[in-house]
Amino acid sequence: ANGVVDLYYWIFCPFNLGKTVSFLGIGVVGNHVGDWERVTVRTVNGVATSVDYHAHGDTGSGTVAWAQTPKFSSTSPNSPPTTTSSDPNARPVAYVSSGSHGFWSSAGTFIYVNAVVFQLQDVTSDGGVYWDTQNSLTTINYPDTYSGSLSWLNYAGAWGNKEVNNCWWHVFHDECKLVAGPIGPVRSDVLGSAKSTTGATLKKKSMGLPSQTLATTSSNASSTFSIYLDSAPVFISGQTIAVDQVCATLNVTTHNSSTSTYSYTSNYASVPLQKGATHYTIETVPCDEGSFVSGYSMGLCTHSLSESASLEEDLEGCSFGPQRQIRVFSEDASLIEPQEVAGVIVIDLDNWSL
Repeated sequence: ANGVVDLYYWIFCPFNLGKTVSFLGIGVVGNHVGDWERVTVRTVNGVATSVDYHAHGDTGSGTVAWAQTPKFSSTSPNSPPTTTSSDPNARPVAYVSSGSHGFWSSAGTFIYVNAVVFQLQDVTSDGGVYWDTQNSLTTINYPDTYSGSLSWLNYAGAWGNKEVNNCWWHVFHDECKLVAGPIGPVRSDVLGSAKSTTGATLKKKSMGLPSQTLATTSSNASSTFSIYLDSAPVFISGQTIAVDQVCATLNVTTHNSSTSTYSYTSNYASVPLQKGATHYTIETVPCDEGSFVSGYSMGLCTHSLSESASLEEDLEGCSFGPQRQIRVFSEDASLIEPQEVAGVIVIDLDNWSL
């Protein structure tokens, strides 16, 4: 929908090597037979816009803007990956973690489980085996019914063993030494972003599937949210499309605190629902000084909603979907990390249902 084509690159490994935990002699956590991991390149109208790095269900580096994605240049394949390549044919790089195969966007050590009694970490590094997948691809389409040499894709069960959950630490973290194998490539969470979602309404909830929506920093003293409906409304009755921009403020922490905590406030704005229109742009004021945009949700209201709406009576007649956390990237490719800014530009290419 809306010009989006997502390209999923899957790898299968016959065994996932769990992580060794020394605390109280726990030993290995997370072994399982069969391991599917993926990285996704999003294109919009034929142009690559982002890469989503996925690991262990719902971790990994997440979605990274194309400009900030590390790439190998075909003209200098022996050079290290860089985000500043001028080669138009440069291709994105994913770092595969040792033993457990999760995808990350850089070399390093990454905590993906922070349980009460232990942590699980992925480790990636430069200088490993370089695999150019360009000539090792089997192309499939989503969704589809598969036959012949691809009929195995119709299997909807788990690839691997059943889990064992009788470890004493299961009350703290739901993985023991042996965990269940994963579902294969044809699964619901790859069919989500930028598709029409029947029954997922603005009035009840938005998409329950992961979003690859990114934001860019706004040069104006405001935020702009662009959204699409899957069908043009016929009856309007004074309704409006509304946005709840969520602003985060870092709380003051003591030097003994190991984690950051945030307080959250909202800015609201709405535009009239228009007969026959499927594309809407909503502008909100920026977050207050010292705060940054951390997410948003879309809603349907029976009335116009002011930016200062906060009391319960102000929001009567409005129903918002779940909040979407967003990452904000600068158009300056030299700024690699996500930014914390007061104003953003969001182009949400999912189709929302009324």
